[in-house]
Amino acid sequence: MRYSALHSCLWAMFLLLFHALNVDGNSKGAIQGEKWKPLCTLTADANKVYNRALQLQTLITDYTKAATKLALEAVAAAQKMQNAEAHAAAIGLVAEIREQLKSKQPEIARCYKVAVETLAFISYTHGRIAEFLEIMGHNRGATNYGCLAKLSSPTSTTTDTAAALLSTCKIKPDDITAGSEPTAVLKMSGFDGMTHSTGLDNSILTSTGNENCVLTSATAADLNSDTGPQEDIPFANGYSLNTKQ
Repeated sequence: MRYSALHSCLWAMFLLLFHALNVDGNSKGAIQGEKWKPLCTLTADANKVYNRALQLQTLITDYTKAATKLALEAVAAAQKMQNAEAHAAAIGLVAEIREQLKSKQPEIARCYKVAVETLAFISYTHGRIAEFLEIMGHNRGATNYGCLAKLSSPTSTTTDTAAALLSTCKIKPDDITAGSEPTAVLKMSGFDGMTHSTGLDNSILTSTGNENCVLTSATAADLNSDTGPQEDIPFANGYSLNTKQ
């Protein structure tokens, strides 16, 4: 692997990361239709960084394995050669391969560290986004009905069934693979699995805020009180997954 290839890969990773963070504050608002776009952009770019980090790890590992294998093959060939000149050439090749690999070890270590840390950071960021949206998707109170929860009616005093709530609000991300193509987790209509065609629109949200929005039950259709959540917060797990372990 040449340094230029490593440098280009790293540079692309950081460009994507900075682009993902560069979201116009004026584009934010209620999660509705076009308002998904900042999160769509962030998630799509994060997926690209994730995949490039995986690719960089793979390239580094493959390079090290290939160089080591070539050195071993050269040693074996040198041992079999009867011709002194050919034997010397093989030994020289082994020495050159080992020297190149040794000289690149610091660079390999730095690049691998960047790849691993980038991967961990993007996974962490994805997880926090997932947790926030999943929590907000379950929030509601007893007086103003519905923060971001998908309800049959914004004035209803009862929640949808747990099955309906989970199918429309619960985060259901695609697995992210080590492939070169980014995985689409957020779409303009919301997460995969949401049945509301335009995302969560204004009719679902109330005109006045609710200071006591709490979590709905993920296992029952009853309404929680305003005094606090009656169940654990349903944190999202596995938001960033590498299916090729």
